[in-house]
Amino acid sequence: MIPSSVDLFATSIIKFHFSESEIENLLDEINQKKNNIKKTSSFYNTTINGSDEYYTDFLKPTRIHSFEMLMNTVGAYYGADQLNFNVVKYWTAIYGKNSVHEPHNHTAVDSNFSSILYLTNNGSTTFYTPNFLSRQESYVEQAEVGKLLIFHSQLFHSVFYKENSERIIISANLDIRWPKYLL
Repeated sequence: MIPSSVDLFATSIIKFHFSESEIENLLDEINQKKNNIKKTSSFYNTTINGSDEYYTDFLKPTRIHSFEMLMNTVGAYYGADQLNFNVVKYWTAIYGKNSVHEPHNHTAVDSNFSSILYLTNNGSTTFYTPNFLSRQESYVEQAEVGKLLIFHSQLFHSVFYKENSERIIISANLDIRWPKYLL
């Protein structure tokens, strides 16, 4: 007997790592706009143990020019493979102790991928398999300043943050496609 297996329809998480010098302006801009982001926050404030320290400007995102410039760099990477890359929407999330963002995905008509850019080294994101036959039910990605994850928008993920320090990320919905003339 000779057993073998084939991994079909694997789900990938693409990782980009930016150096401190590449995101220095972004970190400064976030610190300057943090209070505005917290004031704007009014959506998805789910907590455990009575904490109300989860903030997001999802409904009315604060414009972060340095993030847009960074994503232009990522877009150039995809453009080299003749893919169209578009940031459909982005927003900032700030997590305090005992903040929770329940399992969710980013399925939308105008985007097929999502991203998370970690701006602190705190916490992690748990991704869940879309395949109930998978041997691995979940995958945990540790936060690291300057790490950008790009993943399919239908991939469920969550955050259960228990640390005392802030966890800051920028999330985005992306549209990454082959140009119509190549199809």
